Amino acid sequence: MLVALVAIMLLGGSSVSDIERFIQDLDKLVGKRLEEPAARAEAQAAVREMKTIVGEYNSQLKRLPTEIAAKNADETVTDGDFDQSVRALEDARSVAFERLVASREKLRQAIPADQWDATVGAASRK
Repeated sequence: MLVALVAIMLLGGSSVSDIERFIQDLDKLVGKRLEEPAARAEAQAAVREMKTIVGEYNSQLKRLPTEIAAKNADETVTDGDFDQSVRALEDARSVAFERLVASREKLRQAIPADQWDATVGAASRK
């Protein structure tokens, strides 16, 4: 799972929709495969947290083209203004990734080791 997150968030090998699809698959599998109610509840809370993080990051991604277009409309815009937008996006990606890793740790603690591959591993392979 962590490898998938790295590929998605840092290497740009996947789109946000790929992240959302992974989390949806993970949510379904957690609900189906975890029989112990407390573990399922904790895992589902971690998955909801992941959904929130990705949703917030996706919103930032959608705002960026508008911000750049607005800056570009102003003839006094500088390269530094564009660099600032790119840096803000890089910072947002970094923060989102850190939060996803923290959510993954919560998920790791909630899912018994013998069920990890059947849930998280299966969602990663879809």
